Amino acid sequence: MAEQQQKMEDLKRSYEMNRQELEEKMKRERELLLEERQKMIESKLAEQEALLRGGFEKETRRLNEEIQHLQQENSKIKEPSWVASLVGGLLSVASLFIPPLRLLKRF
Repeated sequence: MAEQQQKMEDLKRSYEMNRQELEEKMKRERELLLEERQKMIESKLAEQEALLRGGFEKETRRLNEEIQHLQQENSKIKEPSWVASLVGGLLSVASLFIPPLRLLKRF
């Protein structure tokens, strides 16, 4: 009985570690995406400034729309997505049920 309890605790610990690793990976990927998109915005702002100096107002407006769109997407990316919350929740729930099921299959 103590051996079964130890196995269950080990499995729960393993699932929790996997869940934390997944959350950290998703966070790192989100941060990298935000950095990349920020660089795109900065590049477009520099291009827009050059066009303004050259008198290309139509192109400047187009770039301004692109910049606003990128900034809106960045705002969405900054917020943890409902998918990440769902995955975390499912992993937590699964960790409660899967270890006991595996132990029961052995008998």
